[in-house]
Amino acid sequence: MTALTKQRKLHVTFSTTLNNLNLKPGVYGSDKKPVLSTDTEGEPHTSYTFMRNSGLIFLLGALSLSLAADVKSTLDSSGIIASFPGDETYAAASSSFNLRFSYQPTAITYPRSVEEVSKVVKIGAEAKLPVVARSGGHSYIANGLGGGDGAIVVDLSNLKNITVHQEAGIAIIETGNRLGDIATTLGKFGLGLPHGSCAYVGIGGHAASGGFGFASRMWGLTLDTISAINIVLANGTSVTATSQYNADLFWASRGAASSFGIVTSIQVKIFSAPSTGTIFQYSWDGISSETAATILGGIQRFIHTGDVPPHLGGEINLFKGSVIGEISISFAGGWYAPHETLNATVRPLLAALPPVSRTSFFTGTYLETAENLAGGSLDTTAPDGHDAFYAKSLMTPEASPISDKAMLAYTTYLATEGFNAEVGWFIQMELYGGKTSAINAVSLDATSFAHRRSLFSIQFYSSAPNNVPPYPESGFAFLDGLVSSITSNSPTGWGYGAYPNYIDDRLADWRYRYYGAHYTRLRHLKSVYDPYNVFHFPTSGREMCWLTKYCLFAVVLPITLAADLKGSLTASGISASFPGDSSYSSASAAFNRRFTFAPGAVVYPKTPQEVSQVVAIGASQGLKVVARSGGHSYIANGLGGRNGSIVVDLKNFKKVTVNSAQGTAVIEAGNRLGDVATALANNGRAMPHGTCAYVGIGGHAAYGGFGFASRMWGLSLDTIQAVNIVLANGTTSRVTNDNNPDLFWALRGSAGSFGIVTSYEVKTFTAPPSATSYKYSWNLNFTTAATAISNFQKFVQTNIPSSLGAELVLGKGWSSGMIYFELSGVWYGNAGELNAILDPFLSKLPAYSTKVNKTGTYIQSVAYFAGGSLDTSAAAEERDTFYVKSLMTPESSPISNSALLAFTRYLAVQGFSSKTEWFIEMDLYGGKNSAVNAVPASATAFAQRSSTFTIQLYASSPGRQPPYPQYGFTFIDEDINGPLTFIHKGLPMRLSLTAHWAGLMGMPAQPSSVLVLTDSFTQRLYQLHRRQARRLYVKLYHFQELRNIDTQDNSGKLRYYGDHYNRLQGLKAQYDPKNLFDFPIGVTS
Repeated sequence: MTALTKQRKLHVTFSTTLNNLNLKPGVYGSDKKPVLSTDTEGEPHTSYTFMRNSGLIFLLGALSLSLAADVKSTLDSSGIIASFPGDETYAAASSSFNLRFSYQPTAITYPRSVEEVSKVVKIGAEAKLPVVARSGGHSYIANGLGGGDGAIVVDLSNLKNITVHQEAGIAIIETGNRLGDIATTLGKFGLGLPHGSCAYVGIGGHAASGGFGFASRMWGLTLDTISAINIVLANGTSVTATSQYNADLFWASRGAASSFGIVTSIQVKIFSAPSTGTIFQYSWDGISSETAATILGGIQRFIHTGDVPPHLGGEINLFKGSVIGEISISFAGGWYAPHETLNATVRPLLAALPPVSRTSFFTGTYLETAENLAGGSLDTTAPDGHDAFYAKSLMTPEASPISDKAMLAYTTYLATEGFNAEVGWFIQMELYGGKTSAINAVSLDATSFAHRRSLFSIQFYSSAPNNVPPYPESGFAFLDGLVSSITSNSPTGWGYGAYPNYIDDRLADWRYRYYGAHYTRLRHLKSVYDPYNVFHFPTSGREMCWLTKYCLFAVVLPITLAADLKGSLTASGISASFPGDSSYSSASAAFNRRFTFAPGAVVYPKTPQEVSQVVAIGASQGLKVVARSGGHSYIANGLGGRNGSIVVDLKNFKKVTVNSAQGTAVIEAGNRLGDVATALANNGRAMPHGTCAYVGIGGHAAYGGFGFASRMWGLSLDTIQAVNIVLANGTTSRVTNDNNPDLFWALRGSAGSFGIVTSYEVKTFTAPPSATSYKYSWNLNFTTAATAISNFQKFVQTNIPSSLGAELVLGKGWSSGMIYFELSGVWYGNAGELNAILDPFLSKLPAYSTKVNKTGTYIQSVAYFAGGSLDTSAAAEERDTFYVKSLMTPESSPISNSALLAFTRYLAVQGFSSKTEWFIEMDLYGGKNSAVNAVPASATAFAQRSSTFTIQLYASSPGRQPPYPQYGFTFIDEDINGPLTFIHKGLPMRLSLTAHWAGLMGMPAQPSSVLVLTDSFTQRLYQLHRRQARRLYVKLYHFQELRNIDTQDNSGKLRYYGDHYNRLQGLKAQYDPKNLFDFPIGVTS
């Protein structure tokens, strides 16, 4: 339920709560849509603009005047009532329930029939504008206004019919009705429906994503009562969905309807209302956090283990105490049975708890209890109210109730941090579960609503002072910490969820928390029913793409443009996969499951001429074009790093032509490293590259290309003698140091920003006659580990041969305080020579736990670190769900001993307790004889030529499956002196996004970030050392992880490209002035 506005009826006064929240009597709802007071003139606050995290921004200023005029003209000529910017009605019509958000729709329409709804949808689709429904307008993040500027809003307030078929036990309810209207109408027939108790909440959104009320343990959620849905789809057709007809759509619409169409009416099962009902409340005022935890634990056990009748519905409410260290609690709810039986039911609970401070009871008819909960009236004709607020939710698993430890941390946080909070707040813990709950009796897969095994649904709600903007930043931190007080003190893998109707614009892992295991199926159905994303409501810029954050899936191409794209590609005869095709799901799958993007098409050209055709099509239609060689980008840049791009998959470009006599090879960009290594080895040749067989040579060589042979031969890009590339104008060019030298320079370090590379001509090397793969491992205490790294730094500055490739690998130790420590690599010679070279370092370490020395051919050493095989013909390697960061340490300033000790101590303690699966690789780039650093920094666009180590910190989600947990991002930030800070304080480092995930191999990575640096920590890191040398390794784009550094801001790109960026930007303007080849952190003109 919502704010305790019902307390007037209950004859209870919580003066502190009411003063803090300024709650308006009469709007207390079971789905936590607290409607708060208007200003002193009685008008809603509409003059504020405090948008947070708005995603896809359709600013009216960005709409052409002709487009806006066309929309207005078309709507006017259709006879549909509408309000437009500049109209007298527009300010009130576009006012958001939550004043944190202020959006400007292109038009707010008021259709009077299903046919008019259909017309509006078609007009919006044709104008390439998002279309959204507004039933009651209570979206916590203003999705009923589009969640951003420029949407066409379909206000359903004219669709108000309710038809009751009492004998059949059903009612047909149009979606312009509010809950007060429905309760009143059904009440006249002695009937009821499970729903929230805020009279002003609209049934459309309420039933679309849940619909909880005090009767839900008895009758289920609102969406559980739905037997048919009438919905207008993206193509403008109106269809009916039932369990027999359009069954997939029926399934999806009961849990995520807003992403699939405009629901105009629902047919629901109705229930005979109980003859009597009692609204009860038991209150404990001014109690300590320990007592509060005892009370919460007692109520939890009562619901979880007791035979609590389904006709008991309830919630626990928590409020600020009158002094620090105290809070107040109430257990309130509805009892839908004779009043005298309530005491017998709750007596065992109360007997086990501290004495209550006060009680309150109201008994009446079922309709009277609904009126009581709504503050005394179900009338919705008066103006609604507003608030400036932020809310979060948490659905606790019935199989694993909140632990005593978490409960105490939770109440302690409220009694201390809650007392000092700048915001007004309340918490409601709704009773979802228990043995007899009708909600959890429904099969998990019966609907797309994903929460059928929850005990509580908890809402955490906080308002700005006086309920007006601006909402203070401290409020976000307060609620984040409050939720963390529970989750961080719960077992590893605690399977909590979040309630979609309490939508949170800052929730990182929203896909899993809202939709759980259903997300994949919903995503597929979205592509079937709304492939061009007509119904979307962007809410956050943090994903930095066109994909709508809370809309499930979208190609995000206007219908006509998508049709043109498909028509053009089909006519060209080029093989392609489009949204809705059976091949599309696998074709658009990202290597890192943290990212899901929806390309406009994935094309598979067979020749450079076909690549040229694709580029020309993309340019003519204003779409971004990206290359995909192996698809290993850490942030899915091979899918465009956003929605709507054309992906040029180069898998058909697989030739490797070796000229052993000249020591060269022509390698087409669709080859993977395993293919390249094998083809060269068959001719007695080799080149430097990483050892993950599946990585594509296209991206690998474009931005670096490090492997164990790099100290001997350089990076992959250092071997390039010519690049064959399709440029933005569609021409195919062979670029060398003599022909287009500026472009040749740029392509060796940032090729993806300049065109589609179809092949490289490279220098090759005679494969060494023997190679020894080695690996030594220890389990060391952190002090010894720090000393070992320090000794290794000194060792590599001695005159070690360039034919030694090496890395240190760190991982979780066998116990707290210990670290797994490994030295591994390849010596391009025999084992006896290797032992003599490594002995000065090994002799300073304890006896190793394991040792591997394998001498064989060069290609055998490559295969060894590739896991035993270089074959890439099998199914693609397993994907992962991960987060990575890296840094490159300057050769002129090694990591200090104090920094290393702090670093290893942190890994040995906090790292041991981390729930992520993590490792750290310290790849040896430098040393006196390194070929990587022998190349002048100005010779190529690759900017890192004076590093000793490239350090990768990599963390996977438990089981490597999505969602990636929030604690993975916050792991390092929990201690302000996280690992990167320790090192960074000890040297003027170069931040890098480097290194590839694959096993124990010295290979460069791709877009990512590390273990767990959070936004604030990353920002702090940059701020503290902004005057120091900071360079990011281009292959590891930080994307969402570096969102505090604007990806469209050149200052962020300087961290990747260093002093080269200005020159690169000038060349970009020359070769790709319209940014056809564009992706996050790419070079822009």
